[in-house]
Amino acid sequence: MGNYDKWFSAAAKLFSEISKDLGAADAQRIFTSISVPRTPNQERVLRNAQLLTSLDAMMPKPNVGKLARQLAKANETLPVELRYGPRGTTDQLVMDKHIRRLRERRRKLRGY
Repeated sequence: MGNYDKWFSAAAKLFSEISKDLGAADAQRIFTSISVPRTPNQERVLRNAQLLTSLDAMMPKPNVGKLARQLAKANETLPVELRYGPRGTTDQLVMDKHIRRLRERRRKLRGY
């Protein structure tokens, strides 16, 4: 099985699992949203989601300050369109505030 076939099979399996859990319409919406060019706003939302995922994955526990330092430093070398935070900031304090706002917004949306 070639690389294309391997990844097509993996994508089909993932689509099937999402369809079982959320329904075919939502599965199609997810796959469509990641397969077509995104607007700048969609890119921002995706990057913020990635930022929160990075925070959640920190061990032994999430550390906003540490992540803010890491992302501000990473932004110094990333192209502008791939940077995290407001306007791709390289300021640790601005990044820290941004992460805390995102975390609080998520907490309120989840109702806890």
